[in-house]
Amino acid sequence: MSNKNNPKLFYIAVGENIKKYRTIRNLSLQMLAEKIGLTKKTIQRYENGEHKIDMERLHEIADALEVDISALLNGVDSFLGVDISELKLSMLPVVNSVKTDQENIFFDSIESHEPTPTEWDIKDCFYVRVKDDSMLGSRIGKDDLLLIKKTKHENGEVAVVSVNGKLLIRKLYINDDQIILQPDNSAYPPLFCKRSDVYIIGKPIKNIITFS
Repeated sequence: MSNKNNPKLFYIAVGENIKKYRTIRNLSLQMLAEKIGLTKKTIQRYENGEHKIDMERLHEIADALEVDISALLNGVDSFLGVDISELKLSMLPVVNSVKTDQENIFFDSIESHEPTPTEWDIKDCFYVRVKDDSMLGSRIGKDDLLLIKKTKHENGEVAVVSVNGKLLIRKLYINDDQIILQPDNSAYPPLFCKRSDVYIIGKPIKNIITFS
């Protein structure tokens, strides 16, 4: 993947600069958010590169941090000559389908790879692109890019499972030898499966906004 004019890398790198100067100014996420009239979560998503940020907002953040806007754009405005390793990123696969045995999962089809900050605790992680709007009630929409972690789940949590190699994102309920895969959109029916037909992979830990 080329770094040149890559908007996703642009927002990640701008976020790194915001975090850098927030730390220098000894401001918490909450303190910076209050200065601008935003939520702590929004600032955090800016810093993680999960939200687009326009120039007007960037000016507001620069003013709150008492720096020139050029400081927040330092080295990232075009990505000419930027090394991904300098941003502390790893490339994780965007997986379309999988194969499984009783204990392991194997990626059967990989769409692409996405740069991902290593500070997100990305061990045993990969991405899945959402194919429909069956989970809108959980704020998961079609074409969203979910960061999936292979980890245990609780009944009723949103999980990523494999049914005959097809990846599904549903609320998961286990009842003895039956698994219920429940969508979060009334337009979609629940799916009732034998437990042996479902491989539970993990759960989404981040919903990443992608840029066209």
